[in-house]
Amino acid sequence: MRLADAISPTGNTRHYKRFRAGLIGLVGLIAGAVLLLSAWHIHERRTQAIENAERNASNLARTLEEHAARAFGETDLVLRSIADDVRTHPFDEARLHALLREKYAALPQVRTMLIFNIDGELVADSVAFPHRRGNSGDREFFLVHKQSSAAGLHIGEPFQNRLNRAWTIAVTRRLESADGTFAGIVSASIEIAYFNGFYRSIDIGPHGTIQLFRDDGIMLMREPFIEKAIGLNVGQNNMFRNLIPAATTGTFQVKTLVDGVERLLAYRKLTRFPLVVLVGLAHEDTLARWREETRQITTLAFGTVLLIALLAFLLIRQFRNLQVMARQLELSERRFRDFAGAASDWLWEMGPDLRFTFISDRIKTLLGTDPREIVGKTREDLVGQVEDREAYERHLEDLRNHRPFRNFTYTRRRSGGTIRQLRVSGMPIFDEHGAFLGYRGIGSDVTNEVEAARAAHKAEEDYRALFENAPIGIYRSSVDGRQLRANPALVRLNGYASEAELLSSVRDIATEWYVDPNRRAEFKRLLERDGQVVEFESEIYRHKGRERIWISEDAKLVRDANGAPSYYEGTVRDITAQRQALRLAEERRRIIETVIEAVPARIVVKDRDLRYTLVNRRQAAWQGRRPEEVVGKTLAEIRGEAFAVPFHESEAKMFETGRTQLPFEETLVDAHGNSATTMTSKVPILDENGRVAYIVVIAIDITERKQIEIDLLKAKTEAEHANRAKSEFLANMSHELRTPLNAIIGFSEIIRDQLLGQEAADKYADYAGDIHRSGQHLLDVINDILDMSKIEAGHYELADENIDPAAVVEACLTMVHGRASAGQVDIRNLIDADAPIVCGDRRAFKQVILNLLSNAVKFTRPGGKVTISTEIERGGSFALSIADTGIGISAKDIERIFEPFQQADPNITREFDGTGLGLSISRRLMELHGGQLSLNSEVAVGTVATVRFPASRVTTKDAEQDQGFLDQAQIAD
Repeated sequence: MRLADAISPTGNTRHYKRFRAGLIGLVGLIAGAVLLLSAWHIHERRTQAIENAERNASNLARTLEEHAARAFGETDLVLRSIADDVRTHPFDEARLHALLREKYAALPQVRTMLIFNIDGELVADSVAFPHRRGNSGDREFFLVHKQSSAAGLHIGEPFQNRLNRAWTIAVTRRLESADGTFAGIVSASIEIAYFNGFYRSIDIGPHGTIQLFRDDGIMLMREPFIEKAIGLNVGQNNMFRNLIPAATTGTFQVKTLVDGVERLLAYRKLTRFPLVVLVGLAHEDTLARWREETRQITTLAFGTVLLIALLAFLLIRQFRNLQVMARQLELSERRFRDFAGAASDWLWEMGPDLRFTFISDRIKTLLGTDPREIVGKTREDLVGQVEDREAYERHLEDLRNHRPFRNFTYTRRRSGGTIRQLRVSGMPIFDEHGAFLGYRGIGSDVTNEVEAARAAHKAEEDYRALFENAPIGIYRSSVDGRQLRANPALVRLNGYASEAELLSSVRDIATEWYVDPNRRAEFKRLLERDGQVVEFESEIYRHKGRERIWISEDAKLVRDANGAPSYYEGTVRDITAQRQALRLAEERRRIIETVIEAVPARIVVKDRDLRYTLVNRRQAAWQGRRPEEVVGKTLAEIRGEAFAVPFHESEAKMFETGRTQLPFEETLVDAHGNSATTMTSKVPILDENGRVAYIVVIAIDITERKQIEIDLLKAKTEAEHANRAKSEFLANMSHELRTPLNAIIGFSEIIRDQLLGQEAADKYADYAGDIHRSGQHLLDVINDILDMSKIEAGHYELADENIDPAAVVEACLTMVHGRASAGQVDIRNLIDADAPIVCGDRRAFKQVILNLLSNAVKFTRPGGKVTISTEIERGGSFALSIADTGIGISAKDIERIFEPFQQADPNITREFDGTGLGLSISRRLMELHGGQLSLNSEVAVGTVATVRFPASRVTTKDAEQDQGFLDQAQIAD
């Protein structure tokens, strides 16, 4: 279609209407797309906000579950220990107060600890002694234990303390006497304020809530605190009746009963206690940011639609104006024929209506266009793409005002489809009356020239845009340290407002810019050697403010035509934040490593493939490896599949359920075969999608603690055993002491009162002998007790001297001869006259031999025999043995009878006298000599008692005589 037709009245209206309709349709399509995209984005943001709230609520619920489990678990553990103590001890108020005060100090969550008797009367208080008076027999927490022995730990309903009116929860356990009957309760009072204080530290939004319920729906505590809600029973509410019993954890939306607020609730049921933790995030808080974003997006969307409509309106009006201008140009075409001769590629003419009336044939050669196709057309018909709209408008204005013009450049598509750049110049032609006749001019094809200039201009613009807009600093500097160029980013980095200000301020880059001036020398050295530097990091000053920052430089050396260094060009990046982040990350890494290495526990982190991602040195040593040898491997790869299977199964289940494994005891064998008991906890770490990404395992070695518990139990058993032994001793002593005392008193009264007459002098003499023997027996008993006391107190001191064992045995045989004859016991002394000399305490040695001989004679039946022998053993020790054919001792009683006040059989005391101290004293005396006393016995066969002196205390009689001769020789000298 010709332009003349397009701008004719009919064509103008038709094209204008089509253009306007199409533009309006396009605007409507764009507006609809903008509004639809905005609505979709608003919906997605709302969905994301709700998902984030669900994840946050679930994480908070898990944290609060662990907090509640720890608080009630610690309390229950203490209550159990108190109940065990009360079961074995009578009610003593002072002792119970001390016990409660000791336990109470370890529980920050507990306000008071109380013990009530069977009638509900307060008998012990952790705070005051003497305790205050009170009765809780009517309280729910007391009645539940009184009525049932299977109640276990009971968490009572909240109540207001009668003393301070504070809301309190009673955590109680049943007390039982030794026979299992009800003896009262022990109670720990936990004030709700303890939990509220912790809950207030958690950000749940202005309208969020944290609640703790019993599993029957009784509300124990709430944050924010609402007094009317404490103790409220919501057990019949749909939430507790249908939703919570269905699973141990979950989320749902509900309008809460207490304040009617719509909330997203996340709950978790505690596994060890009948408790439910709920975290409620109000929709008002959760969607607050979403609502603000919705307002912003809506405003932006409608503003965009209005802006597009306004632009469309302006475009329609501009199109209308262009049509009017086209009609005006049609009226100004005239012909002229002034040519520029040889300088042009073709010649042209325009009439007064500014339409071409002539074009030379060379146009066909240059552009492949027939001149006849141009005649009758205006400049607008021929001009293609216009790069300089302002120059084009000036050109048209020159034409309309009949002014001469030069070098107007425009584009035109050649007949083959290629684009050519054309340049024209023209002069207006007037007649003699000044009437405008048209234009004459010349035209040239300047495609190559324009494209070359355009390429150069484009390159310049690209470089300048890069230079001006680059987010990193770009510079050029001289070899001697002056700043030659700096882009805006580098200017800002140095604290200046303009490039000129920076260039005028920098005199020497080495001393003014680098914190360490030697860095400039290193920078130049590397450039001289390599021609460039990459990521050259240095600490510098912001030149104006002298603030210290870190930068990374990339630069190259530019040389002149002769190869001499001319200047440096490069870029500068501010890496202060990265350096700080790396330093902070490194500090955090060191802190974490220090913590996990300092904690007295084995710490492990495993990924979903059950591979170790982190281990401390304790864990690695348990595996018999170094940490770097463990990381990246599985337990099966380190310890074998059979060892690893139970661990892998348990941990794989944790990745599925996300459930924390509370502390539990386990006994394991390390890589060296050593067995140890640990208290192990396993905690999942969730990723941003709420999926378990890692598992943290913490194992604390409690082997020593368990051994201490065993030792304490053993010590308790031994103490009880010793207590029984002393009781038995006192029972025996009542006989041992009373018998001789009764004899002394009885016989002395007969002598004193001469009950047999004055003539019975011989009889009185016999009675005096009985008195003496009873007194001597009583003295022996007392001496045994005193000797045992001195030995146990460590006050028994040996008076060492050379002793002839044969002589000591002879003396002891004389003392037991009478009893042996009376008991028809045959004593055989097989000690060699050449038996060695021993160094020791004579009295102690004699006491040992006498005790052993006395026991041998005492426990040997009539017709039996006792044999005494000696032996020099391997190693030079001296052994003296006393063997009898008596009643013997069972193997299980051998060691026990060496304990003070013990007899092999309690019935022995009734048949044979004795305190049960003889063997204990004898063994202790031999140990003081560095020797031993041992028994080898068989029931109904007999016993062999062996006394051993170490070689250091043994000397042959020949050596003793030689030493005597030496002593005499020294005296003679």
